[in-house]
Amino acid sequence: MQTPTGESTERASPALLKEVYLLQDLTEAQLEHVADLAEVVQVPQGERIISEGQRGEEMYILFEGKVRVMKQLTFFEGSEHDELSKILSTLDGKERPFFGELGLLGQTERTASVVALEPCRLVKIKRAPFERLCEEDPRLGYLILKRIAQVTGKRLLRTNRDVMKLSTALCLALEE
Repeated sequence: MQTPTGESTERASPALLKEVYLLQDLTEAQLEHVADLAEVVQVPQGERIISEGQRGEEMYILFEGKVRVMKQLTFFEGSEHDELSKILSTLDGKERPFFGELGLLGQTERTASVVALEPCRLVKIKRAPFERLCEEDPRLGYLILKRIAQVTGKRLLRTNRDVMKLSTALCLALEE
């Protein structure tokens, strides 16, 4: 059953959550607790799940469908340049990726936009219930936040390499 906002009363199963890299270190009991606070959301093709620059207090795990992660390229507000963006990645639900995880760490502005390329089924975890769960079970919080830190670190290393490549290319182009 689905609510008018796209949220459903369907419960995320612990077995399905166990397939997510972020949650693989959790015990069955811990997975049950995460399942209790997780909301299953159905998103139609073309819908924006996360908007760059807006505040966010939730994380998403993609189980079905594909999404595109994009970053705005320009800061020319109010012009035709507003729509220029770079595709950072395309995520497939088969891999059980997660995104928006920094929303669990506090009120932060979204650093990219995420749009559904096809109908998607996601699990949404909101910050306040997640924080309560971490207070009740600090080990669970540690295990999840450790995985978030690992993934964030890998993404930062990849971004640093990309910046160095672009800086090098720009320097070479300017020397000509």
